[in-house]
Amino acid sequence: MIYQIFYRKTPFKGRTNYLIIRKIEQLKIDFDEDDKIQIPEDAQDLIIKILVKDPSKRLGAGLPSSDYDISHLKSHPFFKGISWNNLYKLNVPNNENFDFLLKIKKIK
Repeated sequence: MIYQIFYRKTPFKGRTNYLIIRKIEQLKIDFDEDDKIQIPEDAQDLIIKILVKDPSKRLGAGLPSSDYDISHLKSHPFFKGISWNNLYKLNVPNNENFDFLLKIKKIK
């Protein structure tokens, strides 16, 4: 989702399903596809750490007290300034940069 918010497309593209599956298996993520879009290094780092095949080493999915547990996900620099305990009290931001999410057509 983080990748899609910045690039407005999925991180794995290919001409055929086979090529898409191969990219997923190899975790080939291209952060430089579009020269017009430069995502922050913290976002790139978070995406890489979340898209890990081994769930025990995937940031946020590791066992409690491991280097990959939920507390390490919450303390990632991408989320700097987020008050997780007060998150439910915040208003949803109104930002035109995310208007495209409202225009996504549902597949019937």
